[in-house]
Amino acid sequence: MDIFIWILLFILGCALGSGVTALILRNREWQENEHVKKGYAAEIEKLNVQLAEVKTKLQGARDEGKGYWDELQEVTKSCREAEESIKVIPGLEEKLQSKLQDVALLSTKNSDLLEIQDKLEKEIEEERKSFEESLIFVQGSHYLPANVVRNMMRQQQDTE
Repeated sequence: MDIFIWILLFILGCALGSGVTALILRNREWQENEHVKKGYAAEIEKLNVQLAEVKTKLQGARDEGKGYWDELQEVTKSCREAEESIKVIPGLEEKLQSKLQDVALLSTKNSDLLEIQDKLEKEIEEERKSFEESLIFVQGSHYLPANVVRNMMRQQQDTE
């Protein structure tokens, strides 16, 4: 039986050694896992901070992009309005040329009419002078200057 006890003790020793070794290895593995978990947790925290920074930058870029988009829409709208205005310009240029020709024609006519008016005023003035200086035939075959006859007529009317 001695052999049997020795075998039994050997088996128990091996089992106990295996168990202790397994516990030690498990404890080391657990410690390493905890150490790795802590390292990963720290790295995850750093990555979360970086992710928050990236999200903040992304939101800023989105806001800036939206501002640029709004500005682009305003510029596009003003360009459309300017294009509509530009489409009207040829018609307006034609109207302007027509009006300028009308103004030139009217200016020419006005100049001509002013010259005619000046000539007519001179002629009227000359006729008036001529008329005042003309002689009037009065009864008795006398020719008297018109202004004398008129003065006589005025005196006669005043006396009546």
